[in-house]
Amino acid sequence: MKKTIKPVYDITLLPASYGDSILINYGLADDLKYILIDGGPYYALKDIGDSIKLHAPQLKEIELLIVTHIDADHIDGIIRMLHQGKLPFTIKEIWFNGYGQIKIFKEDDGHLLGYKQGEYLSSLIEHKHVEHNKTHFEGKAIAIKDSASPICIKLAGGFKILLLGPDETTLAEFAKNWEKESTNIADIDAWLKSLESNPRYTDRALLGVDSIAELQAYEATNDNSLENRTSIAFIGVYAGRSCLFAGDKPNDAMLGVIQSLLDNRKIKKSNYNWTPGKLHIMVVVKVHSTL
Repeated sequence: MKKTIKPVYDITLLPASYGDSILINYGLADDLKYILIDGGPYYALKDIGDSIKLHAPQLKEIELLIVTHIDADHIDGIIRMLHQGKLPFTIKEIWFNGYGQIKIFKEDDGHLLGYKQGEYLSSLIEHKHVEHNKTHFEGKAIAIKDSASPICIKLAGGFKILLLGPDETTLAEFAKNWEKESTNIADIDAWLKSLESNPRYTDRALLGVDSIAELQAYEATNDNSLENRTSIAFIGVYAGRSCLFAGDKPNDAMLGVIQSLLDNRKIKKSNYNWTPGKLHIMVVVKVHSTL
């Protein structure tokens, strides 16, 4: 009798201190593919790397790296990782909404935090010649039109991403002040030079280790900031199982688009684990923000 090979859909929460870093592996045991979501704060990179080696020793290529938004506890580890020399794995594609992707939505004035990290990462992606927001979006922003318009994207190996956000209106609000905050927008050479002089991403002495007491004492709070609302959030579907990856997206923003799915049934049943009027989400990953 021929042995049946069951598909794998595993999720590993990596040791990212007070931040987020998640590794997804999916596929057949002899042909696993990997998705990495966020990289925690800059000083957690070594622990994250060690954990990846432990849980995915055969990892040679990341199918998709998703940087959900520009908060330091999500983006800084990725900046530090890409700023290293040769990586132990290749990265096929990165999803990240930098200024080059969101400027089309720019409207009026406002305030934007983390633009420097956004410029650093955008410059590194360009410098490393990594595909940027290519799948489905052809280099444009990772976004849905509105809460009534979720998008289903299929990756290599059959993994499906049901994109829940951000929406174009939120990105319009997010983009409106990037020009005011930065004097060297998309100047790759200038930002790479600035990166070289920033010990946050270069000085190994800054790498630290959180104590158990410090982590236990950390209190997450509700944060409905603009930056959090721009999080790339999605339901990942594979082998009949569904998991919600929320980034730091506030609950009300997510529930709106999920309710729209239930009400309007915009996505066909074959696209994810679906029965009329119900979404079967088996796991919700929202690591450090309060629910």
